[in-house]
Amino acid sequence: MNLDEFVLKYAVLLSKRTSIKQKKLVLTAIHQDFSAFGYEVKGITEKRKGRVSLNIQIGDLHQAKTLIVAPYDMPPRRFFSKGYHPFREEDSYLLKIFSENILALGSILLAFGAFLITSNINAILSYVVLGLFTAFILTLTLVFPTGLSCNYTANKNNSSLAVMLNMAERLKGRKDIAFVLLDHVSLNHHGELMLSTLLTKSNLNPMIIYLDCVGYGNVAVLSGSAENQVLAKKLSALAKEPVRFETKTYTQNEILLSTLNRFPKALYVSVGILKGKHWSVPKVRTPKDNEISDEVIQSITHVLVEGL
Repeated sequence: MNLDEFVLKYAVLLSKRTSIKQKKLVLTAIHQDFSAFGYEVKGITEKRKGRVSLNIQIGDLHQAKTLIVAPYDMPPRRFFSKGYHPFREEDSYLLKIFSENILALGSILLAFGAFLITSNINAILSYVVLGLFTAFILTLTLVFPTGLSCNYTANKNNSSLAVMLNMAERLKGRKDIAFVLLDHVSLNHHGELMLSTLLTKSNLNPMIIYLDCVGYGNVAVLSGSAENQVLAKKLSALAKEPVRFETKTYTQNEILLSTLNRFPKALYVSVGILKGKHWSVPKVRTPKDNEISDEVIQSITHVLVEGL
């Protein structure tokens, strides 16, 4: 499958991933694609707070010395985004609140306007309208707890899957590397909790490579603790154009406050654009996230296959 076919299949036809039915369609497609390269694929479900999460395991976790993991759920929509910082989110708090609650905020404005209009007509009617809007806003909060989902998901969260599929094709069923796609990371990190719990209960301690937005940009950043910087530098040394690799070391406390809080020994890989001293991933979580670069996908794949 070439990259255009991949994007059409996963970022267009199978981009909707809110219901368990939609996620099972993704599972079926992944089973077809990865089993062709000798990998066993299975879905693991778990219910939490009324929502069912579906993690997708590719390969044998009990034999794997390295796990390549990544989210595959739909990210929340962001408005007026200045870029995404995968390892440690640096969105403005007001921007985050606005994006996650835009439907509720719009409904509140409509409710206030309707209340003012109907209050001049009939006082009882105005309170009925206010009650209906209140119920509607509460429903919106329950259905869309992180705001609107972004329907454009080429880089986030499908580029990581593209790298995994390319790796599987080259590894041909190698037992020491397995893959896990994580559900509900944007909502409550439940998929990460499921995997962390599974590894602990099974007494497994593989090296974890966490992929997030690896399909667009010119600078890859390998983030992690001092413990895994030897591996980070080894991978960086294998880099090919057009992607330059850099390493970034964080303290244990910084990691516990980051995306890797459930996998503190993991190495986090993401690709973005460096402008001056500012590095971020552009376009994601907006309607502009509709392309990924084959050169970037191949560059990340090469580094991981050769370095692991």
